[in-house]
Amino acid sequence: MDADVIVVGGGSNTLSAAAYLGKAGLGVCVLEKNDRLGGCVVSHDNPEGYIQDTIATAIVTGAANPIIADDELDLFSRHGLEIAWSDKPYATIFEDGSGLITYRDLDASCESIARFSTRDAEAYRALVGEALAIWPILRQALFEPPVPYGSFIAGLDSTEQGRHLLSLYHSSIYDIVRQRFENDAVRTHLARCPETAQSADTNGTGLVLYLFLALAHSYPTGAVVGGLQKLSDALGACLEQHGGSIRYGVTVDKILVEGGRAVGVLTSDGETIRARRAVVASIHPWDLGSMVPGVSEALVQRCASVRLSQYGSFNIHCTLPTTPSYHAGTAFDDAMNVCLLDRDPKTFLRNHSGYRYGDMPTELDPIIYIQSNFDPTRAPEGHATLYAYNFVPFEPAGATWDDIKSEFADRVLAKIFAHMSNLDIDQILSRTVVTPADHAAWSPSLKNGDTVGIAMDAGQMFGMRPIPELANYRVPGAEGLYLCGPFMHPGGTIILGGRATALQMFADMGLEREGVFIG
Repeated sequence: MDADVIVVGGGSNTLSAAAYLGKAGLGVCVLEKNDRLGGCVVSHDNPEGYIQDTIATAIVTGAANPIIADDELDLFSRHGLEIAWSDKPYATIFEDGSGLITYRDLDASCESIARFSTRDAEAYRALVGEALAIWPILRQALFEPPVPYGSFIAGLDSTEQGRHLLSLYHSSIYDIVRQRFENDAVRTHLARCPETAQSADTNGTGLVLYLFLALAHSYPTGAVVGGLQKLSDALGACLEQHGGSIRYGVTVDKILVEGGRAVGVLTSDGETIRARRAVVASIHPWDLGSMVPGVSEALVQRCASVRLSQYGSFNIHCTLPTTPSYHAGTAFDDAMNVCLLDRDPKTFLRNHSGYRYGDMPTELDPIIYIQSNFDPTRAPEGHATLYAYNFVPFEPAGATWDDIKSEFADRVLAKIFAHMSNLDIDQILSRTVVTPADHAAWSPSLKNGDTVGIAMDAGQMFGMRPIPELANYRVPGAEGLYLCGPFMHPGGTIILGGRATALQMFADMGLEREGVFIG
């Protein structure tokens, strides 16, 4: 089945690009190797009636995308998408049972901080004010194609506000919180909020803190009702409404390139599917040379130098006989995201730095989501689902994940349930463990289990993601081929980044934006 546009991979990024192209009237065919859409935005259920997100879970950065914020693809109005929102995006509980909550309401957040330091509460108010002041710039930059890196830097350097943003761009998250705040508990809570799979003391991550603060105080955080699979399925329904098609169980081995132009794909079954106008593909930079004939060796070598994140995640999914409650107090029970941490920031900084060398954590710092608190459809009445993860090395030194995953899951769950006031570990009804090795096996976009795609720091963001030559989504030597995935701008997390890819394609193909894009 030939089409105007062939889309390789049915992840949330490629699906969102496909939906925009279909909405513009192009004939689009999505080829997905799995039996479901979504990539990392998927859910699984079981006969007992529990629904759990498999890899990704909460809607955070995606809440600001016009796809969600403005219903630009009619996912809510026509395709049944529902999101249950929380105004408590982040919470941290410390070993002594005290804790901090970031509320969407700035005053409430400052009150939570003031219990540890009144000075830090005022410092936080000032920091959020700075983040909100630059948020319009960041929001536009996130959901449109990036400008060339040189122009980006020159533009920032031309204004006082831009120079401030540029200084943040090259600093680390921990640089900022250490300089601005005096209390260790406050520093720890803020440094851990941006979950970028990079240690908070990594240079080039500072801007991400401002991004997450602006998001936390501008948008709620969401759980998709019925599980994340409903978001991916709504994107697929949007595409089909506009005449597009989806084929499952199809693995693409090669992009067909003739005369320097991408003209279709070759599947693992030997089928040739031709594209009349373009190919959109989720091809990790490391795989570009093997999948796209004719690209230069210099480009392949540049792609081979793309850096992964510093570590992956170890996910645990549990079903529970009742809704958990924390010793720290009922205010934490309905926070979207709760992290269990030592109060001293050096503890998690040492852990996260060691992950690069395969070191397993000495002190656990699991992050917990009880999505059934917000979406009762995820569990039978009175029961609950628990989604938790601990950052870990991609490969543990001296062992395989199969060797140690059960024992490590026991450790993580023991820590979690020590903080629960109404449940203990023996009451878990069932559990499923997903390691970085499992993530890598699920999707070729998650090399080594990197759920962010590639590292998110100043050297691989905006017009540098994944490398400058590919940052506009086009592939030199294969005209008409566009890349889309977590390794492209705007990056990992549930961000529906195909919107930016589609905008680039609309400009290149002379398609009319009016009636397709709102923002």
